[in-house]
Amino acid sequence: MGFFSRIGIWLRSEADAVPLALVLLVSPLTPLATLRQLRELGEYSYLPDPEELLVREPDALGEKMREVLRAALLAQRAGRRSVLEQELDELMARTGMELEVADYHLSQLFQLASLFTTVIPVTLASVVLFTNPGAVAPLLLACAAAAAILGAVAGLGVFPRELALPTPPLKSFTAMVLLPLTYLALVALGMVGVGIECPVLLSTALGTIPLSLTQLSWRRRVLATYREARELVRKAGMASYNVFAALGIKDPAYLLSGRWVGVARAAATSLYMLCLYGGRGLEAALRRLEAYVGRYLDYLLRIRGKTRAMLLYGLLEAAVVAASYAILMATLRYLSSLPGGAVGVRIPSQAELDAMMEWLDAVLAVDSLALALATAAAREGQPLLFGSYLPALAAVTWAGFTLGLRAAPLLFS
Repeated sequence: MGFFSRIGIWLRSEADAVPLALVLLVSPLTPLATLRQLRELGEYSYLPDPEELLVREPDALGEKMREVLRAALLAQRAGRRSVLEQELDELMARTGMELEVADYHLSQLFQLASLFTTVIPVTLASVVLFTNPGAVAPLLLACAAAAAILGAVAGLGVFPRELALPTPPLKSFTAMVLLPLTYLALVALGMVGVGIECPVLLSTALGTIPLSLTQLSWRRRVLATYREARELVRKAGMASYNVFAALGIKDPAYLLSGRWVGVARAAATSLYMLCLYGGRGLEAALRRLEAYVGRYLDYLLRIRGKTRAMLLYGLLEAAVVAASYAILMATLRYLSSLPGGAVGVRIPSQAELDAMMEWLDAVLAVDSLALALATAAAREGQPLLFGSYLPALAAVTWAGFTLGLRAAPLLFS
């Protein structure tokens, strides 16, 4: 198994621990029989066969998933579901504690992104420009790339994985095909005399609008499935005997369709299994299912409420990045315009500053991507939803930089 495959399985297992524990707890079948049935339904296919669990503990899984599987084995051997209920309670309590410190961790994430998008690159550029101007552009681009990597990776460690939104469909990224076309259109306008500053950054803002609309629509549908799942569980809890009739579902396969994700999928799968195999414990199982699904969704709404301001933080940071680079360029242009230059200091020539401006276009575009990744990781727990925020962040960066280039010279007048 490759390194990236192991990382993918680890992330997926961390997100699936609570949903799997919920299904195992309310299922009328034994834990291992439930796991076998789930695998036959195409669920949790990355987990080992139930028979293998009796022999060895699987590796490459997250700690939460390993704890759930240990509890399932113990419940199987003891013949009591209280072990699983205790494990699920502990997982939910751990999620609650992670929510309490989420604000602090997420603010630290943005401070880290700020270091690599503003503080470190501007500081280094202010020094290196006077000693080796040719090294400035690669240095700034490296800092922007580091910010993008940190924005994507660091968020995975501060956001509870069971509350993170799933990976968006890969086909949604086909909307990015307009990005290079937008860039070519802006370059063509520049060739006919229409002055377009920072075409890479502006094309990032304009060309990713379809991607943003696609991902925002997908996110809205995902959140709607959580609400629908809770409503289905509530309806099932009020049923006297025929649960399918109470749900208003004509085809039971609807509960196994691909539209369900996360805990919503666990709730729908649990309802399917309860309707097929439920017996005298059906009413108690439905009450238990409703309680845990409601508790989970309360956590989801809480963390989304806590992270509502993350886009605002990202927009403010984008404005700061743009203003910092605009002031830096305005200062260098002012110094290069002095008749005798600065005494004892090598000032970059106008040609070097023009070349740096072309590089800054790409640097600011990557900085916008870094902030979009950090915002998506902090808001959704899913960096791949960066497209939802990239147009707004890139637009603020472009507007801040172009306006800053015009306003910053007033400092020297």
